[in-house]
Amino acid sequence: ICTDLSQRVPHVFNYLYETATANDFFVSGDNGTGYLNPMKLSSSELTAWTNHNIASNQRFDIDITGFLIAGNSGTITTAVQSAYNKISPYGVVYQGSVAGGGLYGNTPYVNYYDIGNGITSAGAASVAATINGQLAKSKQFHVFRSILTKPSVINDIVDALKANYPGTNFKVVSPYTFMGLFEASKGGTVQPSTRNAEVMEINVPATMEAGSTATISVLAQNLGAEVWRESTQHRLGNKDDSASPFLFNGPNTNRIFIPSSASVYTGEVHTFTASITAPTKTGTYTLTLGMVRDGVAWFGNTKSVTITVVEPAPKPQFELVTGSTLTMSDSLLKGVRLGTAASDVKAQFKCDVTVKDASGAALAGSATVGTGCTVHQVDGTGVATIVVIGDINGDGTTSAADLVAIKTHLTGRTTLTDVFYEAGDYNSDTLLSTDDYLSLKVLIKNGA
Repeated sequence: ICTDLSQRVPHVFNYLYETATANDFFVSGDNGTGYLNPMKLSSSELTAWTNHNIASNQRFDIDITGFLIAGNSGTITTAVQSAYNKISPYGVVYQGSVAGGGLYGNTPYVNYYDIGNGITSAGAASVAATINGQLAKSKQFHVFRSILTKPSVINDIVDALKANYPGTNFKVVSPYTFMGLFEASKGGTVQPSTRNAEVMEINVPATMEAGSTATISVLAQNLGAEVWRESTQHRLGNKDDSASPFLFNGPNTNRIFIPSSASVYTGEVHTFTASITAPTKTGTYTLTLGMVRDGVAWFGNTKSVTITVVEPAPKPQFELVTGSTLTMSDSLLKGVRLGTAASDVKAQFKCDVTVKDASGAALAGSATVGTGCTVHQVDGTGVATIVVIGDINGDGTTSAADLVAIKTHLTGRTTLTDVFYEAGDYNSDTLLSTDDYLSLKVLIKNGA
């Protein structure tokens, strides 16, 4: 990008930076902030140009020049290279030739190959063939340049290259990874520093209940030359280590690991995710995170967030909702009518409950409840046994079998107890008698 254009179209720059993803990287355009041939500048003018570019690049977090050209001025001099070492310390892509070679100081200088402009998807295969020809040369590092070509077409070109030339071994990398690898191949002291990072963003609830768990996600960018992997023990760490009241729920309570299959290269942003447990005491706490290579050193910045830990919300009681037609006493749930579904019973409670049959198996919402079924509080210890008047044998219906159950009880051959006795007390006078037997007989006769 040409940063000087920010003075003319600031809204465009605002959009670019607000919508940039972890896969988007910005480098300066032609000769830095704009078209100007640095080879034509006097010493004092080159100093002024250098200072102007440094200030502009710092404003937009740019440290690579994507296109350094000298026009018809010949080989780019070491004086100009020295200036661009300050303007773009992480690397310069140039046209033509440079006097100081591919690595001047610690700054990489890489020539580019022009693949054409305004490329469309229809031309992707042809461009892929051109690139494959370049990749076949002994040169290891390649920069390809195009303007007025959509990013989607660049993807099409890469896809065509992979599909049409499966034997060509190449990898598309970020500009920072590219420059770091290029510099290392030239024996330079790799820029940026070996280990560096920026913890960019911490996403975690601002308020947590004491002892509760929540998901935390953290964005961190690799600004160093080392590749982050779990095998090398690059991890996101809790700076307070064992003294921290917050615990990560994983292999290490003070670290979030990179997946074993992942690698985070220079310039790339990784999202660390984990479950975190709050302390059991209420209060306001600070969680401070940073990158660490365990066994070696902490590196990069740290970032902190404040989390308020509050008392857990009171759990809903094992009680019936206001206005319920049911009653509950001595762990018996009464007033449940014949044919009532389990879902209708659940709706009568203030808390979340599960309805189970007499064997302890959970009932589906549409299943009919019967005497002896139970209601269990999901987040608590509340239990109640259902009584359905007239359903004495617990099958959820009223039939001749229920009459037989009362009759054998009244004649002393069997004894109904507990909820089944309650289910037979049709007139609710607490006494199981012939009146209940006759009432139930009439109910069955009338088709109840």
